[in-house]
Amino acid sequence: MASTLTQREIIRRFWELLDEMPYDEITVLKLCERCELSRNTFYYHFSDLQALWEQTATDWFERMSKEHGPFKDLADLVMPLARECEKHKKELRRLYHMSRYEEFRQGMDRVLKLIVRRFVTEALKDDAAAQTDRESVERFYHSLLSGVFVNWLDADMNYDLPDFLKKMLSRVCEGEWGKLPQELAEQTADPAK
Repeated sequence: MASTLTQREIIRRFWELLDEMPYDEITVLKLCERCELSRNTFYYHFSDLQALWEQTATDWFERMSKEHGPFKDLADLVMPLARECEKHKKELRRLYHMSRYEEFRQGMDRVLKLIVRRFVTEALKDDAAAQTDRESVERFYHSLLSGVFVNWLDADMNYDLPDFLKKMLSRVCEGEWGKLPQELAEQTADPAK
């Protein structure tokens, strides 16, 4: 998490600006003027605006982890995340539609990998057998979360993400879609087939 008062103030002011204008219009100079700080102070704490928003997203997850964690299952992880995203639609929309879209995707990807790694570490800590599949589990959850959030952003966030996830997770986790077709279940049980 942002450890200094100055870092926290820069992050807070960044979100204020993001609420007021598109990301592409935010400059280090505008942010420094808002914070009443020098540009040198900004660069002491963050290498650039990309690093700032990635740190902001990481701090957001850290705070959420403290408030809602530890996450026992996928629903525990994604529901608070989805509710937080719903609260910050305007700012997320502005980040998503920035002209340097690839930077946004890469930053989002790094944050989602961090979230998934922490979740998998907690979820698998007592399961020695699952530790051998850790990389595959992380890849699966990362792909799932990335796909869900990109789809929601692509749809201009025009549907209720927590409601969508609640419905889908209940179908997957409670059996409707969680049961494998017989043929696939047999292949999964005996990989030699």
